[in-house]
Amino acid sequence: MSEAAMLCPNCGRDMRGDPLEGFDLTAGQWDLYEIVRDAGAKGIKSDRLFRRLYGRGGDKASGMATMHVRINQLNERLRPKGLAIRASRGGPGHFGRYKLISKADDWK
Repeated sequence: MSEAAMLCPNCGRDMRGDPLEGFDLTAGQWDLYEIVRDAGAKGIKSDRLFRRLYGRGGDKASGMATMHVRINQLNERLRPKGLAIRASRGGPGHFGRYKLISKADDWK
């Protein structure tokens, strides 16, 4: 099992380099990981993540459900590396934010 990532509190990047370099992910998982990773410590709003993954077309309700499934599947792959994608809850009329966290963040 590898050592948990150490994420920069300012930008959200792993201070040891990309922990997934050479890790076997599907193209879609890489896209999702890179979008959230590149969003940094602030994260990315769920509606923006949705648009980055699927564009502006399609059924948003089923697309959001699919996005959640993809995130859960990616989290299964990220767990051995000490990483996860987590979302904050948005209030009424607000979207939550997804960000990359490490075990060092206590899985908040």
